Amino acid sequence: MRNNKWYIISARKPNTTDNYKIIKFKNNDIDKPFGNVWNNGVTLNREWYSVIELYRWEGVGEPILPQIDKKTGKITDWKEKKELNNSSFFILIAQISYK
Repeated sequence: MRNNKWYIISARKPNTTDNYKIIKFKNNDIDKPFGNVWNNGVTLNREWYSVIELYRWEGVGEPILPQIDKKTGKITDWKEKKELNNSSFFILIAQISYK
């Protein structure tokens, strides 16, 4: 049984040079659980994404998306988001390095 928490991924389409983007979703929205995916990817709404970082929201309500560096997929305003509301935060679940 899946939880229905909010998650965000820093991801892009595989085998492309597209910029990374942040995608927000609830766990029930993914087509397959993260434990059963192929090649560090996930399908959301029938679109396949290569995931760089996966975060789970541990706050109340729907999270506000952080800003990212579109070339690296890394969160750029992490400190500011944590200071805005220290009772609500993202937890890094997975970080993937592609070589």
